[in-house]
Amino acid sequence: RFSPVDPTLFVTGGGDPTVRLWRYEGEEVDKSGNIRTLDDGTVIVHQEVRDDHLVSDPWQSFKPPVSGVITRIDLQPALAEGHQGDLSFYEGEGISGTRIHTQRYTVPATGRDPWKSFMLDKPLEVFQGVTYTFELEGAVGMWHAKTDRYGDGRASRGADFVFRLYFTPKKDD
Repeated sequence: RFSPVDPTLFVTGGGDPTVRLWRYEGEEVDKSGNIRTLDDGTVIVHQEVRDDHLVSDPWQSFKPPVSGVITRIDLQPALAEGHQGDLSFYEGEGISGTRIHTQRYTVPATGRDPWKSFMLDKPLEVFQGVTYTFELEGAVGMWHAKTDRYGDGRASRGADFVFRLYFTPKKDD
């Protein structure tokens, strides 16, 4: 169900240097290539270029494109099924800010799919344009790009990690 499209819409990379240009049918994609809106209104912020996977206790900052709640995060950790640690979110850039959410994680079985999905045990309220950071404590490897691919944040490694954050926008009262 993929369709090739204009490269400003959506870019993904595999484990090799090949870059693929795609768009999920039925979705709107921001011109920056880092924001997608699904038909159900869910907004996804992502960076999907994957070059390498060395780092421990990785963190990545980001800015929500909408106010609302984070419900899920997808990552590509280089971790075995069943590995456990803590998934934390902080206000501000880096892990020196105020911790606003922590939950235990267990790496799910996904077969050969490199994406690991982590549902938040309670929705995390965030605000548009404010800087936040997620950290995967206990991780000994995370796939990342070789360069700064996501302009609204940075990673502990220096180049951005591979991630997808799922936001449910706040409904206007």
